[in-house]
Amino acid sequence: MLQRLFLLSMACGLSGCALAAPSDSYTVAEVLADISSEESQLDGKVVKITGWLGECWGNNCSIYSTSEDAELVGSYRELPAEEWLPASHRGLNIGSDEAFDSQALYMQYSKVVITAEVNAQWKKPVDENGNKFGCLGRCSDLRPKSIEKILF
Repeated sequence: MLQRLFLLSMACGLSGCALAAPSDSYTVAEVLADISSEESQLDGKVVKITGWLGECWGNNCSIYSTSEDAELVGSYRELPAEEWLPASHRGLNIGSDEAFDSQALYMQYSKVVITAEVNAQWKKPVDENGNKFGCLGRCSDLRPKSIEKILF
């Protein structure tokens, strides 16, 4: 039994997965609340975020609080925007990185922990002139460093 656990741990370590979410990781909702505030405490910091990876390819890659939100946004081709768009706003966009995307491709719709630099630029509140600048395409609320699939 101990030998099997050791082999599972070794396989996980080599393939980019974790047995459980780290206790020091943030939730998607915590990071989203922070970067949507006037004064982000996480902007520019490298942190771990636990959540559900959605589609991750081309111009799309986001992490969500729930698997339901990830799947709802992933079905945007079949549903009217009013059904999936609110779930999209509850996610964090992951910036483009070829190495990250290669790993993430095999972890879509799985629970993951992402180590990333937080970028509060795109979720800032409306400024004093009423302007809200957004991002078209693949925004980078998170600049990814690594990703691990959570097994349990």
